[in-house]
Amino acid sequence: MTVRTLPRLVGVRLPDSWSLRLYLLAPLILPILTVLSAIYTNPIWLVLLGITLTVISTAFGFNISVELQHRIPSEARATILSLDRMVAAVIMASFYALYGFAVDALGLKEARLVFALILLGTGVAFKLAESFKLSEHLQLTHLKAEVGEE
Repeated sequence: MTVRTLPRLVGVRLPDSWSLRLYLLAPLILPILTVLSAIYTNPIWLVLLGITLTVISTAFGFNISVELQHRIPSEARATILSLDRMVAAVIMASFYALYGFAVDALGLKEARLVFALILLGTGVAFKLAESFKLSEHLQLTHLKAEVGEE
């Protein structure tokens, strides 16, 4: 029971229609909520935002993982997924190194706001690219049959 119920409670496996919505909105919602956390620093608000961000990013990550498994042939899957994890680790390490220097220079609140605004700009650019050039590549094929075209 715990194995089935706990992931649903933390957002790992939301209903497919909700998971699809969160996947589509994550590049914009995550930076906007981060900007709000830098502006409004009430501890209860920060905890609620943290929980919301966790659910949204987990649903986004879950869909990306499943999509990679559907699109990559099984012969190359282990190599590509390992490479993906290594590249993600290098990117995250670089991000946190830059973020650490920014926090030292600007302070925590200002650095969080600056990085959230940069990520918001990246999310907007991502959504614009999705609507113009990348729309078919960014659609989740593993949910098409289950959810249908919305």
